[in-house]
This record gives sequence, C-alpha cells and structure tokens, in this order.
Amino acid sequence: MRALTIPEGTLFEQLPQGIRLCYKGDICLEECFTFPISAILAGGNIEISKSFALESMKGSSITLHSPVQVQHIETSRLVLHQVFIGEELHLKGPMELHGNIKIKRLFIEGNISIHGNLQAETCIVNGSLNVDGELRAALIVVNEGNLSVRNSAQIKRAIVEDGTVSLNDESSIVLLRAKTAKISCLNAQIRALRVSSELSIDDGNIVSEVVIAPKVSFHPQLQGRIMVLESSEDLGPHMVKGCLSFADLGALIPDSDQFLQQREVQTDLNIDEILSEYLLDGHSDQTPKPHQESKPRANPKWSDKEENLNKEASAVRIILEESLDEHSDDDSSLELSASKIIIDSYGVRNEKEDNSDLDSEDLSEDSEDSNEVLPTAPFKSKLALKLPSTAVFDEPDSEDLEDILQENADEPKEDLAGEQAAVIVHNTNFNTETLPTTFIRNSIPEDDYTQSEEQESGLRIVSDDSYEFDDIITPISEEGDLEESSIIEPLSTVEDDYSSIEGNESEEWASMSTIKEDIEEEITLMNSSPPKQDEITLEHKEDIFPEPENDPIYNKLKDDLNTILSCYDDPPPPIRKLRDMIRAQEYAILQDEVRYIWSQIIRYHTQHGTAVPPFVIVAFNRLNTNLR
Repeated sequence: MRALTIPEGTLFEQLPQGIRLCYKGDICLEECFTFPISAILAGGNIEISKSFALESMKGSSITLHSPVQVQHIETSRLVLHQVFIGEELHLKGPMELHGNIKIKRLFIEGNISIHGNLQAETCIVNGSLNVDGELRAALIVVNEGNLSVRNSAQIKRAIVEDGTVSLNDESSIVLLRAKTAKISCLNAQIRALRVSSELSIDDGNIVSEVVIAPKVSFHPQLQGRIMVLESSEDLGPHMVKGCLSFADLGALIPDSDQFLQQREVQTDLNIDEILSEYLLDGHSDQTPKPHQESKPRANPKWSDKEENLNKEASAVRIILEESLDEHSDDDSSLELSASKIIIDSYGVRNEKEDNSDLDSEDLSEDSEDSNEVLPTAPFKSKLALKLPSTAVFDEPDSEDLEDILQENADEPKEDLAGEQAAVIVHNTNFNTETLPTTFIRNSIPEDDYTQSEEQESGLRIVSDDSYEFDDIITPISEEGDLEESSIIEPLSTVEDDYSSIEGNESEEWASMSTIKEDIEEEITLMNSSPPKQDEITLEHKEDIFPEPENDPIYNKLKDDLNTILSCYDDPPPPIRKLRDMIRAQEYAILQDEVRYIWSQIIRYHTQHGTAVPPFVIVAFNRLNTNLR
C-alpha cells in the first residue's frame, strides 16, 4: 500500500462548506472522498480521476476523467473526458476547453474556445466565444466580444450587440441581433435578423421574415426568401425572393413598429427583461451583467416552460409568391408559398478529419476512443500532491494561492464563514432541456391547391398566431445512468424527420419544435364577389374595350381587367399600362412584365397613402393565373 504523502506547501482549510485544498504544485486526486471538499487551488495542474462534487477549482490546467460537479472553474486549459453535465457553471478565461458541455446556465468571463459541443439553456459571455462543434441554446448573450460557430447552430435568441456573429454551417435561429454578421451557411433559417453595421451572406439559401441592416452584401448566387428587408444601400444582384421594404408593404403592414417589436428587432431591446425569463432568483449578483449602464437588474424568476414567442403576435403577415423571381418556370402564382426547411443531421468535426462527422457514440462517456478525440497530453507532475484511494476526505473564491498559503494558521475559523459561496449541486440527473432537433416549416404543394378563385389568390394574409414553438428543452430521463443521459444525440436525417411526421405524430413529433406556417382563411373582402359588369358606372365605360374575336386568352382576362378598372376613378399609370398591353394582345411581353406592374401598383398606393383595393388584389391574382 502506498503511503499518503503530504508535501510541504500543502494547506487543508476547514470551511463550513467543506475542506479547501491548496497546494503550490500539481494536485492529483485518484479517488472520491466521503467528506465534502469546498475548493481545490493549485499553483500547477489539477487531474481528477473519480467523481465527486465541489465548489471551485483553480489551476494552470485541469483534466477531468470522470463527471465532476463543480460550479466555478478558472484555468487556461480544461480537458473533459466525459460530457460535463450540471445546473450551473462559471468559467473564467482565457481558456481552451476540450470536450462537450451540457449545462442549464453557463456564465463565462473572458475569451473561451470550446473544441466540442455546447448545449445550454442560458449562456452569458463577457468576452468572445468560439464553438468548433454544435451550439444549442435557448438564449445566448455575448457582451463586448464575438460569437463564432463552426458547426451547426440551433438558437432561439442570440444577442451580440457589440460584436460579430459568424455562422459556418446550417443554422436555425429565431432572433439574431449583432453589430456585424457573416453567414456562410448552406442553409440558414433566421426568422428575425437585425445588424447595426454590416451583414454579409455567402452563397447558399436564406429564409427570413425580416432583415434590417444599414449595409447588406449578398452573394450573386444566394437564394431563398426574405419577406421584409430594410437597408440603406442597394442589394446588388442576387436570387433572393421578396426583399420588399416597409414602404412597399406600407398598406398591408400599417404598424411597422408593432411588427418589429413582435419579432424583437426594434432599435432598443430590453435585455434585462429577456434574462428575467431564464435566470433564477438570487443569481443576479453572480451573473455577468449585460453591457447596459442605466438599467439595474431585477430579481428574475425561472419558468420551466418557455413562453411562446408568438402568443401575442397579431400583425398580419403578407406573402408574395415569386414576386421578384425571374428564375422559376414552374411557379404560376404571385404567392410566396411556405417552404419546408429541415435542418439535416450534423456532428462535431474531428480536428484531424474536417470532412467527417462524429457518430453519436463518439460523444458518449463510455466510448473507448474518447481520448483520441480530445487532444490531451500525458499528465506529468514534478512535485505533485497525490491522494491515493485509501485517503478519506464538495463553490467560489478567487483568492490567489500565495495569499491563502501565507495566511496566519492561528486565525479563528469562524471568521471564514463569510467566504461561503453558492450551494453545492449534488444531483447530476437534473431535468434539463435540449433545443429542438429540427425547425420545420410546413409547405403546401401547389398541386394541392384547387382552381377556385379564392385559393388562387396570389396575395395572402397569414396570421402570426399560426406559429407554434414547443418547449425548448427536452428533459433527461432520471432513470438512466449518467453516461446515457449525458450523450448529445446528433440530429436526425431529413428522411427520418419526414417519415416521423407522416407516420407517427406522437412522441417523435412532440419532441420536435416546429415553425408551422398554415395558410388560414382569406379576409372577408377578398372572399366576397367582385362587382358585376352591369354595376360598373358609366364613367368607366370608356376603359372597357370591345371584345376581340376568337381570342381565348382575352376572354380569360376581360372580366378581371374590367374589375380592376372599376375600382379607380382615374386608373394609375401601371394599370393603364396593363390595359394597353391587353388591348394590344401583347401577352408574351405581359407575362414578363406582370410582376413589375404589380410592384408599381403597390408603390403607387404607398406614395398616395392609400391601400390597394381588395378587389384589385383578387382580380390581379386571377389575371396573373389566367395569363399563364
């Protein structure tokens, strides 16, 4: 049996929370202990082989071979051989972290690079955060730093007001606010995006409801759909559909401020109010505060069920199909139909093989090859404090080790009661939640539309209330072992997700968060019948021209054109242009010009402060359908 050697420079200090272990060299713990340990402070490295709970650790490098419950870690290099699971974790950098983290609340001071997966409900960073693996979070706030995600990202709210956001793989984000944003994703679904400086999107596909940026740079081959885009500069060539400004849609979105507030992209956002949805009472003094000067933090309250982002949304959503698309031959409607976006499976890239994905078993604590994934060096201690398995011995002080070792040994212990910190977390099987594996936008195939006049209406008004967000986090089973519950499963494939929706709408469907877009009923005026021909007043008779003989296309366009003309005392220039082209039977040219004419009609009403008559909307859409 090896002897228990306690070298010179070792300090065991009894605190109400447990023993604080300090040593000026390396510390190796080879066994868990029956008595609580409050903190471990080392002048060198720390290596822990067994599982136990403590409050804080501080050392040059920390290696954890087993799950350890700790709240505060200060080191330059942290190596995790098991997935780190916990309720709350405070990290102080600069730090290189190798491994996977699954945490409820993560607070970071300084710049940190995570070479692995990060799954957190709330992540507050005072510095920069770089994630080489997957990033899943309900809320991530980065103050005075940047956010970079190399692999896929699934985030509900990402707020980086003073820095740059870089997305390099498939991303699903409900709200993204940043100073600058660089999106290099093959597929990016960002419901609301606000950038205060510059937005750059490379070749790929983008789906968004609203994008606000002073300067926007689109790749010429960028595709996708953006409903509302506000920018002070021209976009240049691109293939993105929509991209209409509030000026173009002013008649259909009369309250733009309400539209922006419902999507949280207004100029001033109350971050404290958002944080109060996630943080526990009593953590305000331990939490790194957002970069705001005049707003004191209120005591927040935790709610296990995430509030639906759209439950109070009431503004209508206007969708124009293929309104500015010059590259689609199959689309025959002005309606921008809902598209189905399924984020495919993703995995952490191995540093040695950038093109290969890690299987889910590589993220397991039981994996035999886990040491190969984590770039760890052999632990070499010169003069280390080693406590063998025969020794019988659980958050945080930032005092220097030299000051602690030089304290007077005769100081009364009761004076140390003020050094207590947070409560120790013993339960590893806490109920946490994970972001949904996919964001799915339901589509309605064009073949499913009937040929009725109502359903062929090209301008549809869709209620924002149709969106439904499920709970952000999926609880971990309390019956499973720690190793099983700490595995982060990769996302399912597109085929698996689609089959689960059609075949089984029970557990798999309930566990997925979906962004649903169900087209509801037409507004009453749009469903009502247009005026009959005999009801048209005499002042419009001069605009109604005689019927050409043997012209089947004209017979389809006549009634719709007369309905449009009957809505104006003096038809605006774009409608007169439409009338003249139909009179001249220039149908081929009209097919190419119809989208431009429609945009000019909207612009005309916007400039005159009037709304497009509902009968014009219905008739123009039918005319466009019949023209094709």
